[in-house]
Amino acid sequence: MKKSMCLRALLWAVTTLLLLLLTRLRGAVSPMTGMLLLLLVPLFGWLSAFLSRRNMTISLTLPGTGRKGAEIRGELRVRNGSFFVPGCVWCRIRIVNVMTGESDRLDIPVSVPARGQGTAFFSLNSGFCGYLRAETERVVLTDWLGFLPVRCNQRAEAKTAVLPETFTPELIVDSAAAPDAEEESYAPDKSGFDMSEIYQLREYVPGDPTKQIHWKLSEKLDTLIFREASLPVSRSMLLYWEKNSACTPAEADAMAEVTASLAQKLSEEGYSFFLGWNEGEIRHRESAENSEQLFTVLPELLKCRPTAGEETDCAGIFGEGGWGKVIFVGKKLPAGAEQYGAALSAVLCAAGETEPGRAYFSPGNYRQKLQGIVI
Repeated sequence: MKKSMCLRALLWAVTTLLLLLLTRLRGAVSPMTGMLLLLLVPLFGWLSAFLSRRNMTISLTLPGTGRKGAEIRGELRVRNGSFFVPGCVWCRIRIVNVMTGESDRLDIPVSVPARGQGTAFFSLNSGFCGYLRAETERVVLTDWLGFLPVRCNQRAEAKTAVLPETFTPELIVDSAAAPDAEEESYAPDKSGFDMSEIYQLREYVPGDPTKQIHWKLSEKLDTLIFREASLPVSRSMLLYWEKNSACTPAEADAMAEVTASLAQKLSEEGYSFFLGWNEGEIRHRESAENSEQLFTVLPELLKCRPTAGEETDCAGIFGEGGWGKVIFVGKKLPAGAEQYGAALSAVLCAAGETEPGRAYFSPGNYRQKLQGIVI
């Protein structure tokens, strides 16, 4: 934006000086007329831009989701509600990946007629998953020659989720020890993963695991009937991404893909679980009973950047929901982890030797390291 305006100003100044020299050397009328026009046109153009600035409306549009490394096409639309015409509307757009902290800027020019609108398209590309926020950082209207600026206070914002590229980890879920069946209690208001006790029968929804279809009843009723398993209170499951450790964009991307892939695998295996994460001292948890719910929750998982904070306490995580099993994703073990035994499994972005209940990975090898693990 600034470079273009400076070049136009330089070209205008050189042309004006040449016409001034011709006028002095030859005394001709034509160069003098041209010089006067060059002086007046920018002034009238600046006045037109100044009078139109309060009638500008700006909007940004992005798709709801995008893919890593692929083009994400956005649209910038500027509407002029006045009868005055600016030379150009320059919009500086700042793009921030909220999860990784990366940022970039784009300067986009738009031509807008009187009482009309102009549209410009732009492209984004992110090498990491996350939540992209695009917002107009600065809007400038110019004169008709394009070098006298007028600030405009209009702002716009758009967001899109760059979803993790999930993979299929090979894992065995080692459920925490539970009481005898005679003593087992079940959650009265939520389905789970224990097929020995049916929570409810309902119509099949695309994304539900087919192994829980009640085939005999489905044949009798001529519609697919799905058996929802009950949720043992002592064996309820939480997949939790701890974000209280500072990390690089590559580490944040790897942990997001690991969390999403584990969630997808648990969902495919028919487990009913909660997906949790923290935002500073605030802990979030959302139910992920099927693939549709999981797809809805994943963008929320990406809206917070991992930052250095207070050390996580296992008692705090387990105490919130009385979880029977917690799969912990982070950079280091939470305090008091050894007290929970098989009830806590950790998948850590750190150096270490994988063993039952503990898996380690790095941004460069997480797809290989999370094969054949017991959690």
